Amino acid sequence: MNIKIVDPELVNIHVENCVDLQGKLTDFTKILEEYPDEAVISNIHQHCKHKCDSIYSEISFFSSMHDNNLPIDGNPTGALSSLLTESPTISRIYGELNDDEYLILDEVGNPQYRNSNTEVLAETRRPSGTGKTESNQFWKEIPETTGLTVDLVKQSGFESLSTWFLMFWLDRYRVSHKKVKTALQNTYPDSVYYNNFSESVGNLKNIEFIKNTHTMDMTDITSENDVPYPYSSILNYIMSDAEKRASLDLSKKTHEVFRRNIAPLLEDYTDSAQPHGVNLVVDASHYDRMKQLVTDIHTTLQTSLKQMYDVLLFISNNINSLKVPNVIYKKYVEGLMIDVDLMKNRAKKLQTEVTLESTLKSAN
Repeated sequence: MNIKIVDPELVNIHVENCVDLQGKLTDFTKILEEYPDEAVISNIHQHCKHKCDSIYSEISFFSSMHDNNLPIDGNPTGALSSLLTESPTISRIYGELNDDEYLILDEVGNPQYRNSNTEVLAETRRPSGTGKTESNQFWKEIPETTGLTVDLVKQSGFESLSTWFLMFWLDRYRVSHKKVKTALQNTYPDSVYYNNFSESVGNLKNIEFIKNTHTMDMTDITSENDVPYPYSSILNYIMSDAEKRASLDLSKKTHEVFRRNIAPLLEDYTDSAQPHGVNLVVDASHYDRMKQLVTDIHTTLQTSLKQMYDVLLFISNNINSLKVPNVIYKKYVEGLMIDVDLMKNRAKKLQTEVTLESTLKSAN
């Protein structure tokens, strides 16, 4: 099973507009250490929004991502910045000041430099014995910029990304302007990245969910191992565990009752693998046939989808682990203090301990 992570979202925060600034002027470096190239890609895409022709810039960005030739190392819009060779930035200066040291700004609010911009005017403020604050001005040395330095690849794109980041950038493509998507689809009509893609593609590879009322033996009344699935494999990873248990329990009990009641109508037992003219004979051999074809199905999907095959496996085996915290807090509403939830709805106390699962669960 796969669990989605938030790393792509963290990389896309844009603490700074270049990775060299982020590595040297901020503490936000752990993500940068793990995903330096992905951080540059995110910065380049963000820079596209601020160009005079943002539509063309985004088309060019996604074209380079598709062809896996987006420049990374040395890119001026995502990797390098001229600020590190100029005067120290405000954030860097404040990072060098102690708790009792304060920066003295000029009339327009800029730091005052000297010695080739390596020192700034500051002062210390300490309480005196008379109850007043004593200040002492001095020149504070700002050392040369140090910090995290990352190694970047020369070029990158969809082919170089992990599954998590590939899905993230394809989501960004799908929510881009329609002119961007139209241009890319016309340029790459057979692209596995820019064509519609759904988790229902290749659904046949999940053969366990073939087991339903149409493929399980009607004479098998009390099977403890095989229970007809009342839902598809697509729903499997978005349903909660309680919903799955309740659904399977209901399926098991109802089909036991159904098969007992249908038994008097069954004619002589007939193997569905052979031609027959008997009613109420399900295709019980279908699961065995599909089990032999699973390898061929995976091979065909992998050949057709290429890198998107990994995306298919990811979303097919995904776990819905998102949990909404049960938070109740106090809030004044029309002069009254009431309990509300995260959605600002009035919280209601449960009058019973009956749960959804116990309500839906059938009795033994």
